[in-house]
Amino acid sequence: MKLFRGDEKEYLIATATDEDIKVCADLISKAIGGQSVDKQGLEQTLKTSGVIVLVAKLKDKVVGLITGLAFPSMIPPPRIDFLGVSDEESARKGVHSRLIDKS
Repeated sequence: MKLFRGDEKEYLIATATDEDIKVCADLISKAIGGQSVDKQGLEQTLKTSGVIVLVAKLKDKVVGLITGLAFPSMIPPPRIDFLGVSDEESARKGVHSRLIDKS
C-alpha cells in the first residue's frame, strides 16, 4: 500500500480486494458503455489468475483503478494490456500516473 497526496487529499494505492472488484466492475462498465456490459463476467475476469488490479482510494472509496494482463508473444517482450478508469476529479489530480507508477 502506498499513499500519495493530491490537493491536500490523501490517496491510497493498493491491490484490489474482492469488495473493490465489484466497484471496479461498475466503474469499467460505466466507462465502456453501461447496460450492455456483463458485470458478473467482468468481475470474474478481474479475479482471474494473472490479472493485476490496483485501486486508488480516497477516504475508503475507490476513485480509480488500473488493471492489466501480460500476454506471452512470439517475439519478446510480452504484450501487456492495461485499462485505467477513474472519476473525473481524481483524473485531474493525477491518479492515473500514480497507478501506473505503482504497477
